Amino acid sequence: NTLGEFDFIVRDNHANEIEHWELALKFYLGIPPLTSAQNWFGPNLKDRLDLKQRHLAEKQLPLSQTHAGQTICQQNGWNISRRRLICKGRLYYPEDNSCLFPRCIDPAHQTGRWLTHTQLRTQLQHANATIRLLEKDEWMVSHFRQTSLVADTPPDLQPMPTHPIQVELTAPHQTPPRIFVVPDDW
Repeated sequence: NTLGEFDFIVRDNHANEIEHWELALKFYLGIPPLTSAQNWFGPNLKDRLDLKQRHLAEKQLPLSQTHAGQTICQQNGWNISRRRLICKGRLYYPEDNSCLFPRCIDPAHQTGRWLTHTQLRTQLQHANATIRLLEKDEWMVSHFRQTSLVADTPPDLQPMPTHPIQVELTAPHQTPPRIFVVPDDW
């Protein structure tokens, strides 16, 4: 049976302490009411903010306190003094909603928006903008590879993929927003 695995065991040289860190990089799209963590879904609809939080807090973070975890720590000479949960990512808001979010989220979190395929097509018709399809390894970075597809209507959106994709909508003199585009029936 696999109980889990440590993401990181870290030595803080300044404090001379050993810490257990669990890390997550997540992207969630909100469906009103946005103040409920169970209304934030990952691009894969099985992934939800409340479920991920529960898993990290109740399964992953306590690993160093289980019998098996303590055995591994003792075998390696690790006396875990502190556990940390570090979750980064971005929340994507529906186009017509303000920035309401669950209490468990840092108010300074990174944001984007999400649109249906039809909403994006409508927006492109009324804006002097282009979109760039982002590869998954670009979803969190602020600088993009020059090889990303740039077009008024990328072929990847005709027809729309059956899963959410992330794009950057660029318009003159604007900071490009991050947008998840989802199928109309998502």
